[in-house]
Amino acid sequence: TLYENFLSKRSKAHEEDRKCREHVTAHYQWHQEGEDGTVIVSVTVPKATKKKDVVSKLSRGRWTFGVKGKDPIIDGKLYRPCAADESYWSFGEAGTVVMTIQKLDVDCGW
Repeated sequence: TLYENFLSKRSKAHEEDRKCREHVTAHYQWHQEGEDGTVIVSVTVPKATKKKDVVSKLSRGRWTFGVKGKDPIIDGKLYRPCAADESYWSFGEAGTVVMTIQKLDVDCGW
C-alpha cells in the first residue's frame, strides 16, 4: 500500500541519517550530539595510559591522536572544519579517551 511504501522510505531515510551521525571502527567510534554541533569520539587506548602519554594535535581541518611511542590511532583530515580551541579530550572508562570536537558549522552533518 501507499502507507507501507511511505513507512519503508521513512525507515531507510532514518537509517541513512543514523549512519551519517555515527561510525564505529576497531579503534574508535564517533557520534554527533544533538543540535549543538558537537562530535564525540571515543578512542580505545591501553588501560594504563596516563595524561602525559596522550598525543593529540587538533587543528581546524586535521586531527592526529595517539599514545607516545606508538603509531597514531587517528591521523587525517576532518570531514568539515572544527573549532579546535573549543574542543578537548578527557579520559572516559579505563582504556578510553573521549574527544569532544566542536564543529564550526553546527547545521552541517559530518
